[in-house]
Amino acid sequence: MAEYTVVAVARTPQSATGPTLVELGPIEGSLAYTDILNEAGTATVGVSVDTLQSDIKDRLRTPDTLPLEVWVYRDATVVFAGPVVGGEIRDDIVNLNVRGLEFYSAYMVRDTDYAATTTDQYTIAKTLIDDFQALTYGDYGIETVSVGTSGTTRDYTVYGATEPRVVYELLQELGAVDNGFDFWVNPDTRELELAASRGSDLSASVFLERGITSSGIRFSIAPGLLASEVHAIGTGPSLDIPLSTTKSNTALRQAFGRAGTSQTFDPIENATLLGDAAQAHLDDRSDVFFVPGPALVPVVGAGVEDFGVGDLVTYTFDAGLGQVTGTYRIAKRTVTVADSGQETMTVEFT
Repeated sequence: MAEYTVVAVARTPQSATGPTLVELGPIEGSLAYTDILNEAGTATVGVSVDTLQSDIKDRLRTPDTLPLEVWVYRDATVVFAGPVVGGEIRDDIVNLNVRGLEFYSAYMVRDTDYAATTTDQYTIAKTLIDDFQALTYGDYGIETVSVGTSGTTRDYTVYGATEPRVVYELLQELGAVDNGFDFWVNPDTRELELAASRGSDLSASVFLERGITSSGIRFSIAPGLLASEVHAIGTGPSLDIPLSTTKSNTALRQAFGRAGTSQTFDPIENATLLGDAAQAHLDDRSDVFFVPGPALVPVVGAGVEDFGVGDLVTYTFDAGLGQVTGTYRIAKRTVTVADSGQETMTVEFT
């Protein structure tokens, strides 16, 4: 059984370098942490206030001037890390709301113009982080030195001087287009990670069938969730007339009938980028929205260490309509750790 340790970490900003990070001590209580594809993860830590060190209490009392991070060790590896962004105290129990390191980019705002021409998309993402972290007290310790290139170039403009934009949202928008990328921050190294697709194809080795304690299944072909035609509009501060494009799935149109949906992308002022965004939107809506969401007890071959967010796994279960077997990509995974150290998981698929 893996050993978990939750540690409170003091973050002290520095004017021209990364923050000073000092481990204060352990936090002993309940724990659940969630990894989410292309979003900052979450963790919930519940602990009796009577067991907290005085310096940890000081930081929880004034987190605006004494910011605090929480690091979650699974054995010797940090599997989750990020800032405490809130909490609740009830009946002498404080429940801390923690977000993943990616969430620091939600504090970053681009308030100057940025224009890239035929620039690798990873370089654009790296620059958005680097430019903010170069500002006085703007460095949250996200490392970008290992960011490489994707081979996909884009023309990309941010009119930050007239319409300031949050970097977290820019990364999500830039990554979500066709031939875009997944992004996350490694909790153990604080490195910004960019990849065409996070995770690996483990469908031949990881089978979610044994250990399933319950399986909730959602399915829908409601308008907007199923579409053979996507009508996309691109708007932005420099456009007098919005851009528009339509992408179609002719095979679905023939099988189901013509089913349209519209989507506005703001700001997108580049016809190529608008086309890529529209295609990605169409790809997400080209078949039934069918999402199993099983709860699992980790078993050999399908444990916490065997798969993660972004991985492809094989899922097999009969929830009453007949056996469902398919290959699914992990979009979200929550690990809950009992006082005994027993792990349970819930997963959601894309």
